[in-house]
Amino acid sequence: MFDYKNFGLSVRELREHMGVNIEKLAEKAGIEYATLQRIETLIDKASYKTAISICNALEVCFSDCLSEDLDYRKIKLTQFKNRLGALSDIQKKQLLEIIKLTNSLQVESDGK
Repeated sequence: MFDYKNFGLSVRELREHMGVNIEKLAEKAGIEYATLQRIETLIDKASYKTAISICNALEVCFSDCLSEDLDYRKIKLTQFKNRLGALSDIQKKQLLEIIKLTNSLQVESDGK
């Protein structure tokens, strides 16, 4: 079952940890600033589609936004950032190509 309360709180926590302001996240997720604000403050519930858009904009897995262990997620994000930072420019480009390919495959499968 979708935990709306945990989702809104998690989104806010992750966004702040990443140093992303609410306006930029809303824009990247393709939703109104006020909508995201209401989700984060638990006034409104996110639809499944909106929740996925927010997670994609944060570049985190949907399950990470549902986890109750916020400290664990922060550690995972920090470790991931450190690993990305250690990659060479060529490795970063290769990883980006893999991500693009994966996203295109996901879009194709979603459309079928």
